[in-house]
Amino acid sequence: MFDTHIHTKNSHDSKQTIDEVCLSSIEKGLSGICITNHIPSSHNRCIKEDLEVIKKDYEDVLYARQKYGDKLKIYLGAELADYSISKDIFESMQEKEELDIVLGSVHGFYIGNEEIHFSRDIMDGNVSDETIDERLKEYFNQILLTAKECDIDTLSHLTYPLRYIVGKYKRNVDINDYINEITQIFSTIIERNIA
Repeated sequence: MFDTHIHTKNSHDSKQTIDEVCLSSIEKGLSGICITNHIPSSHNRCIKEDLEVIKKDYEDVLYARQKYGDKLKIYLGAELADYSISKDIFESMQEKEELDIVLGSVHGFYIGNEEIHFSRDIMDGNVSDETIDERLKEYFNQILLTAKECDIDTLSHLTYPLRYIVGKYKRNVDINDYINEITQIFSTIIERNIA
């Protein structure tokens, strides 16, 4: 079994070193891993800074291959996020030949002039069910756009907003209300041979 969606301390959402990742993966009996840190790691970063993340990841992967390569296959990738906000970064990163796997994901987007980011937005009783529905529909539209237009290998975490809406803020959402949007997404990734 391979885990192809792993973040290390080079990403804003992990504190794990490459050694910790490799040792844990070996202990769990994985055959291989792919380091896929976030690019862009924030909407305020520039392409030069994100290239530095890839450079650090590349160095970490080379080091890990030398140290753990007899026990674990180790690949280099990136999680490209928020295509509608970061098209230039998507285009520059997809030209990087050293990337073995490119994940596509959506964490944030705009509705009009309002930036929506589910990990920061409050979805408690102050937000109407209609607003949540509008935001979820746009989220699925952004996922579909990523699947249609981006040169990615894997489309990541389809239900990302639910970890906040349902998990954190305990708002009820029936995912079946979005079956048409989800069906379009799955049809697209099947057609484009995206995992």
